[in-house]
Amino acid sequence: MARTRASGVVNVRDLDPSPTTFGAGFYLEGNIIADAEQLVRNYDAAQTTVTFKTNLLPFAWTGPGSGNSTNTPA
Repeated sequence: MARTRASGVVNVRDLDPSPTTFGAGFYLEGNIIADAEQLVRNYDAAQTTVTFKTNLLPFAWTGPGSGNSTNTPA
């Protein structure tokens, strides 16, 4: 897991001043996300699950979920 300070749509845990526990899980459905540096911040698939389903995203999501699109919002 890489430490990063870039913003994300979902932050699964804080690292500063010291690491917190991972969130139990995240489910995002039917959202329009037009501008983001990354979708998930501080993600470790072995520690938590983040699912994107039928969202309009600025770039592809390779984790759990389905039906997402990277089309430009109108």
